[in-house]
Amino acid sequence: MPSGLAASGLTAAPAAALLFLAVASHPMLDMICDASFGPALFMPWSEHRYLSGWRPIEGSPIGLKRWFGAKGWRVVHTEFLYVWLPCLALWASRCLWLHRSAGARA
Repeated sequence: MPSGLAASGLTAAPAAALLFLAVASHPMLDMICDASFGPALFMPWSEHRYLSGWRPIEGSPIGLKRWFGAKGWRVVHTEFLYVWLPCLALWASRCLWLHRSAGARA
């Protein structure tokens, strides 16, 4: 029985592209987080850190007590709004596009 990529039907090239997007998007998310010094995108050639002027995502509180308080829920809300909701919209758009293209071939 196949497992891993073979079981999902995902070949190496799309899996590598997905991994690249996940790694490349992380510094972009750090740039729009309000509790960050910003990523050093060109380290070791430059120690300059980059931040966006628009930083809607709240930084996560440290400690369980603070995480399960009001600040923690604000973090969950902003991450859902600015990270997960757009990802869900992209996924739904892709599913719709694949469904329509499969219907056109039939």
